[in-house]
Amino acid sequence: MAYLFCFNKVTNEITYESANNKPILIENVNIIELGAHKMPVEFGIRDTPFTLHTIPHKPNAKLYLCTDGYADQFGELKEKKV
Repeated sequence: MAYLFCFNKVTNEITYESANNKPILIENVNIIELGAHKMPVEFGIRDTPFTLHTIPHKPNAKLYLCTDGYADQFGELKEKKV
């Protein structure tokens, strides 16, 4: 899971790419699950490019990013998940 975000001050937009986990946008009382590409950053079964998403920046909105956490990381010697 990974994110890449860019904030454009001229257009007041946020452009991002997301692998697996969807970012969450909260505007007032609305919870919006944003788009994500269903593919890991490293090697995966798909070879399609990531999808570039663009959303308007709203000053009072909050953007939350999630992680799959430590338990989903691969170990050094056994190459298995921790």
